[in-house]
Amino acid sequence: MSPRERILTAMRREQPDRVPVCPRGLDVLSKLYGLLDWRKRLQACKDFGFDFTDFFTIPMKPHPSVRIKEKRWDLGEYELVKMEYETPKGQLTQSERKYKPSSGKYVPNPLTTATVEEFLVKGPEDLEKLEYLYAVPEEEAIETFRNVKGEVGEEGVPFGMVYSPTCLAVKHYGLENLLEASLQNPEFVRRLHAVYKKASIRQTELLLEIGAEVIYMDTTYTSAELWSPKLFKEVVLEAIKEQIALAHEAGRMFAYFLCGYCRPFVDILRESGIDVISPVAPPPTGDVDLAEAKTLLGKGMCLWGGINVSYDMRTGTPESIRRKVQEAIQKAGTDGGYILGFESALYEWVPMENVIEFFKAAKEFGKYPLS
Repeated sequence: MSPRERILTAMRREQPDRVPVCPRGLDVLSKLYGLLDWRKRLQACKDFGFDFTDFFTIPMKPHPSVRIKEKRWDLGEYELVKMEYETPKGQLTQSERKYKPSSGKYVPNPLTTATVEEFLVKGPEDLEKLEYLYAVPEEEAIETFRNVKGEVGEEGVPFGMVYSPTCLAVKHYGLENLLEASLQNPEFVRRLHAVYKKASIRQTELLLEIGAEVIYMDTTYTSAELWSPKLFKEVVLEAIKEQIALAHEAGRMFAYFLCGYCRPFVDILRESGIDVISPVAPPPTGDVDLAEAKTLLGKGMCLWGGINVSYDMRTGTPESIRRKVQEAIQKAGTDGGYILGFESALYEWVPMENVIEFFKAAKEFGKYPLS
């Protein structure tokens, strides 16, 4: 099978020629390849023997009528950055500390809220203004996806990544604010999600039009440590139902990245229509053993993940990594429907000998029929 066929077969919960191996972030390989763009990632797939996946979105830009001003103040270890957006409905402002890499407090994650001093959204009065910030798709990104898909061909699957309405709500309103409002002002939370949902649906439509075979949603901030099952169903999943339906109507699949605990959501996830659940994080960073996940979810969705980076990959030995890979494949690989991967990115601090052994063991133990 080609890498593309292998990945899609597993995602359809069928048995490919071997268990696909699809790590997400590959920071550790920057030691060998430099900054990993998709072409270098594709080369790394060939060099190390894993299957190509990468994530491509179509950003939604502000409406042409929006005037944007940026102000910066250098305050030593960080810059204070204030953004002002003048929309036809009024002004939105946001302030954030941008720590310098030399400070030791640098946070590269664009979804973090730890450094925000003033959130973009303050209340219901800002919702009409907010719509103007997610109005126009970036044409260059559309062309980029077409080119990537054409060049990758049978060597892998470029995923079409769409906004998570809940993640954007957290980014612009704040996690504590959002959780509190979900209980005290659910109508406002519904309307806030509706703004982002509209943009997410447009992204989904565009990506399907240009040939995305998998729609992927990264849903940081939606785990069971934060949301009750009731709110997860009524707030988080309610905002992505249409995106899932659009993918299915086009004959494509929907993959959902749920970082953290998910055990309390099992019954809800089974009924969601999601085709692929990732990263299926084992304890201690998650709460689902792979064998249990295979029993509870494996009939309705493909499992993707299973190996812990912070513990197994960082502190383990090549021998222990070999055992972990074999165990993961034995627990979740039976009859297909499993993609071997990690619960997070392979960061720079992962020992290279463990990375090499991971890919070696995956090739050895992942061939069907499993021994």
